[in-house]
Amino acid sequence: MIYVGGPVLLTFGFRPPPVLAAVWLGLALSLVLLLRDPGFERGALIRAAPPRELAWVLARFAAAAAASTIAGALIAPDRLFGFVRERPGLWALVMIGYPLFSVVPQGLLYRALLFHRYAALFPAPPALVGGLLFGFGHIAFRNWVAVALTTVGGVLFSRTYLRTRSLPLSCLEHALYGCFVFSIGLGEFLYSGALR
Repeated sequence: MIYVGGPVLLTFGFRPPPVLAAVWLGLALSLVLLLRDPGFERGALIRAAPPRELAWVLARFAAAAAASTIAGALIAPDRLFGFVRERPGLWALVMIGYPLFSVVPQGLLYRALLFHRYAALFPAPPALVGGLLFGFGHIAFRNWVAVALTTVGGVLFSRTYLRTRSLPLSCLEHALYGCFVFSIGLGEFLYSGALR
């Protein structure tokens, strides 16, 4: 119901609810289920990133960002960083609001809750299942770019969380990639306006 039924309802429901409202409902559900469970290690919610892991996340992001920028410059140079150039004020708001209002709720739902409560059910490596479910959660945007990008990102963020049990580090990584995707000009595939 959470990871398959919810996205299907958002995508094909008669009157689908706003995507951000669904994300925040997921946040509330995650917090209730996790904090009422005495077996959940609450330290995962606030654990600082080990310096070596933080360095690895930043290095991987830098390489991915450089490769994406080069690809964008070759494929669609006119769109590259168009959001930053054309609407800098709105871009700045997205850079602040996206991590707080979208990344953190998704991190709780797709990493902390998913791996604590349901990992034992996975027939495949947990990070792969986490990535597939995270990508599937983005079918509500009704475009393959959103699903493809978030599936790959979901695997990365899941691996980071599983390796470190640090939700802040996983959310930082998610925010870096998400903010970069918006900045580079692919954000139109990943916001609720895409539904229109």
